[in-house]
Amino acid sequence: SIEVSTITSTNDAGLWLIDPYNYFLSTSNLTTLDNNLVSSNITITTTGSTSGSFSSTSFGFGHIVFQDNFTYDGAGNRTLTLTADGDIYLQDITSSSGALTLDINATGNQVYLDGDLSLNGGSIDIASTDVHFQKEGNQSITTSGGSLAFNSTNLKLLQSGGTVSFNTGAGSLNLGSGTIGYTTTKQSITAPTLKLTSAGLNAR
Repeated sequence: SIEVSTITSTNDAGLWLIDPYNYFLSTSNLTTLDNNLVSSNITITTTGSTSGSFSSTSFGFGHIVFQDNFTYDGAGNRTLTLTADGDIYLQDITSSSGALTLDINATGNQVYLDGDLSLNGGSIDIASTDVHFQKEGNQSITTSGGSLAFNSTNLKLLQSGGTVSFNTGAGSLNLGSGTIGYTTTKQSITAPTLKLTSAGLNAR
């Protein structure tokens, strides 16, 4: 693991940009992300890629996937920006001390929320074709004073017998211009199973 600090002499946080083809963040990766958010705002950007005769299936569609729950425990207010050329899949995201703002961008693609978001005063801005609320049972987004904006994103609710609730406190709530509908299908994104060998790309 690595640690990067962009703290300035005036104690302001700079920006650390991470830009691969896909990003599948394991439990240990998310711990590293938390450690680095303590000192920096972070942007993760993915790009679906085609190179020569290799398709995006081989190189990656540009997904961002959190494979476990994520907690930010730094004292400072921070912004985590996720910009995917493909889809974004998130589980529980919690801020336990400072406010965590989420800027989630999957323009033209899908955002899958498989957990609750509780950001301790941080805001959430989502830009995608659809956002899927697919936690089984009750699901919530709580900003505790931060704003929540869906822009033109369509909201799709999993029919699981629970409710979806938004609590922004004194923060603004913008449901946007998208539609609200239901789905019976719970989605997931699996990590690629291809590797590079001396003979090229082969199934693992």
